[in-house]
Amino acid sequence: MRFSGLEKVELFATICWILWNNHNKIFFEGQGRAQSTLRDSKIEQQRWSPRPRSVKITFDAAVIKDGIGSGLGAVERKLEEDFIAIKVVFSEEVCVLEHAEMLAARLAMELGMELQLRGFGIEGGTQAVVSALSCNSVNLSNLGFLVEEVRLLGSMLDWFSVDWIRKNNNKAAHHFAMLAKTGRMNMY
Repeated sequence: MRFSGLEKVELFATICWILWNNHNKIFFEGQGRAQSTLRDSKIEQQRWSPRPRSVKITFDAAVIKDGIGSGLGAVERKLEEDFIAIKVVFSEEVCVLEHAEMLAARLAMELGMELQLRGFGIEGGTQAVVSALSCNSVNLSNLGFLVEEVRLLGSMLDWFSVDWIRKNNNKAAHHFAMLAKTGRMNMY
């Protein structure tokens, strides 16, 4: 794109005005882009804080590109402690990501039940899966049977929650799902 001499001057003046205007909003009114950037940064850096003496289990899935199968991972942690338990499974039957993520959610539930926890929260990075599990209505999708199974297991606990977690905050479960994807590892 080519600008004439006058257009360059107008563009420069517009940019200067925008910068000066934003500077004045920040300096005199305490608002502007700096606050929204800071707010966005805080959201990015949010860390999970559980109920007192509670446990979370994060889950993730990794699908093999060739449609051979998928790896499922679930990682249990307590507040400010290292991993307590890890469950990793390779599934040859599942090649669709949403289906694999739903199976990973069930894997997280199984891990909590096997450890005889009275209550826990599960967290996953796929919004569609978390929304389906959090919704109170009957799920009539092709994955509805898995949704209802996870909900049923959750209803047997003293307390249970399902939350969405950013993918970059779910690295441990993703790492183990990637390991399981190789098919060489089934770990409980």
